[in-house]
Amino acid sequence: MRTLHQAMESRQNNFHLCRMIGALFIIFVHSIEISGLKPYYQQYDPAFVAALILMGKNALRLFFLFSGIMVAMSLDKRASLSAYAAARAMRIFPPLLLFSAIMVFVIGPLMTNLPVLGYFSRLDTWLFLPKAASGLFVPDLPGVFETAPYPILVNPSLWTLLYEILCYIVLALLWAAGWLHPRRLPLTLTAVAGLYLAVTFGTNARLIVPVDAMAGFGISFMIGVALYHYRRWIPLSLWLVAAFGGLTVLVRGTAWAELTSILTCAMGALWLALVPKGWILGYGRVGELSYAAYIWHWPLGQILASLWPGLLWPQLFPLMVLVTLPMAYLSWMAVELPALRRVSAAAVVIRRVAETLRLVSPRLPAATDLAISPGGSPP
Repeated sequence: MRTLHQAMESRQNNFHLCRMIGALFIIFVHSIEISGLKPYYQQYDPAFVAALILMGKNALRLFFLFSGIMVAMSLDKRASLSAYAAARAMRIFPPLLLFSAIMVFVIGPLMTNLPVLGYFSRLDTWLFLPKAASGLFVPDLPGVFETAPYPILVNPSLWTLLYEILCYIVLALLWAAGWLHPRRLPLTLTAVAGLYLAVTFGTNARLIVPVDAMAGFGISFMIGVALYHYRRWIPLSLWLVAAFGGLTVLVRGTAWAELTSILTCAMGALWLALVPKGWILGYGRVGELSYAAYIWHWPLGQILASLWPGLLWPQLFPLMVLVTLPMAYLSWMAVELPALRRVSAAAVVIRRVAETLRLVSPRLPAATDLAISPGGSPP
């Protein structure tokens, strides 16, 4: 049976496609919210709303799981915290900066209920750009989308980026402390699993939204990390997908369903990403559009709902896809791809800043980042 390691040796895969499928699921769920029909379904069809929530959660978990695989691979291959930090920063922040600037200076003035001078005189307007571009906040713009059917923030989708960044930081700290070394990794993963199980089954802490989000996203991310490091022993099989799927059905309605559904999605997505060949591989040449699609779909959907009141979600969803994909492609070609080509230069800058702040020794070669190897000693 083919293993994950054997499949990942080929450069041809469907990872971009899997992430885009996840993004389309999220756009579908949000199209119902933006259309203003979610309260109707909550009253008359709560089972449909529950299915939507599950669909959205699994799509987000899939993003974190793939992120865990790819980020663990990036850190493992680079073996340098400055290069790792540069790669993460150049992937996350340039498209966010583009989004924030266009929202403040183009979409905001066109969609606000305030006079343009009043809009630009507000402190909230000028704080939006640095706050949204940081990935740490979900800011608002004064008067923007206030008359939309679902007037909730400018872009609530940004809320997951904070947890993504936290996952990156935790992984970097674990690597720097030597806890991703093959000898220590089993203990690290056991501790993470134990913490997840303790919080989920031993406390009521998951009633707190940030704790619940960090637990669900964090375990998805660490499962991805584990899949990468133990890829030589992970089989790619639809039978394994079916087994986890059956287990998910058996434990549905319990707290165990989250973990089993994550594993089901993981094995199913990895099979789709690495096994099918032929024409399906053609999407990989388009580029990685899912991140920009995730950033842009909500405000573009709000614009559509504001300009054409009364749009139902079966109409809004395809329209959102049609306007989001070109914007995502523009972001990829104009900002994201050029930024990724400058990761090495950014790593040098980060290294020099770290030396200036005395976070690393300037006497060591740049490749020995933080003077620590994954094993905890100078390489």
